Amino acid sequence: QHLGWIADDLLVLCRSDEEAAECLRTLRNLLRPTGMKLNERKTHTTDLQTGNPAEWLGFAMTQENGTLRINLTQDFYSRAECTIRNALAKQDGALRAAEAIQGLFDQLGPCYHGTDHTYVYRHLASLAAVAGFDEFPAIEDLMRAWRRSAMRFLMQCRIWRMVYRCHRDIATGFGSGSACSQSLPACFTSAVSGDGSAVAATLSPSATPIATLTVTGAQPSNGIGGWAYHIQLPGQVRTQTRFESFDGQTQVRSILYAALEGVKRIGSGHGIHIVTDSGYLCSEWKETVERCRARGGKTQDGKTPANWDLLTSLDWDLSRRKVTYEFRSGHQSQLSAASVPEPQFQDSPTAGL
Repeated sequence: QHLGWIADDLLVLCRSDEEAAECLRTLRNLLRPTGMKLNERKTHTTDLQTGNPAEWLGFAMTQENGTLRINLTQDFYSRAECTIRNALAKQDGALRAAEAIQGLFDQLGPCYHGTDHTYVYRHLASLAAVAGFDEFPAIEDLMRAWRRSAMRFLMQCRIWRMVYRCHRDIATGFGSGSACSQSLPACFTSAVSGDGSAVAATLSPSATPIATLTVTGAQPSNGIGGWAYHIQLPGQVRTQTRFESFDGQTQVRSILYAALEGVKRIGSGHGIHIVTDSGYLCSEWKETVERCRARGGKTQDGKTPANWDLLTSLDWDLSRRKVTYEFRSGHQSQLSAASVPEPQFQDSPTAGL
């Protein structure tokens, strides 16, 4: 059987031993028709409440006072050393090693909080120096890459929280079972305020198919912000998701840009239900367009409105579709934009440590 894609190296966080056991049974049942099976030697469960960490791809997950903590393991540094040495062994080794190091920091977003940034930088610089690489990237550049990675992780947390909650509520409307849980959405009510739950309704065969576009964005912190969107088309299990971090944009512009990018990727024959944690996207942007358009594209004081290019583009793309909006809170993540601070260093690290 041809598989379009395969997910590997899975870590599943569960709320109980029973849920973990059920998850393993489900994974085995999903794999059986494909001819694949779990690597039982590498498959195990860990109870975080006992204080034991769950190690996964160089990360160590622990639980402290009910909060999940993510740190780096010694395995990460061993893998990093091999990555640097392999890069140096190739043609243009110095350039490849610098790119490899940049790539390492691009993937460290989940452990940005609670990790000693100075120690990580110095340890990797020391490993590189032992391998014969003395042109280690500047700490400011690598910390910026790490903060961008943390912002992308924040966006992932927010978007999947909203998607999961929408998935759960819609599945409740249809009943139970895996077929229902994979069939979101059918149709929704129009925009609601607060944290309202979506209400599923049945579509007639001739009705316009409704795609769900989930959108979120974050206020820049130290010049770095982020946005994400998730697209679910009716009757399709596969979804489209995109995460981006950015420099210097406002939160409003990031939300508008994410919405516009998502809308462009949904076929013109679909209506769109927009789920977002932005009150501005639910209603205010449309009011801004209508008010300014009545004045010839100007604000009350005669200026061009902020983000007018995105506002008019989004208005044009949505004006030809059936569109509904729904507000869902996505700010309960352990991370927040304001919690991606500029790391403080005690002194200037050197590669020779």
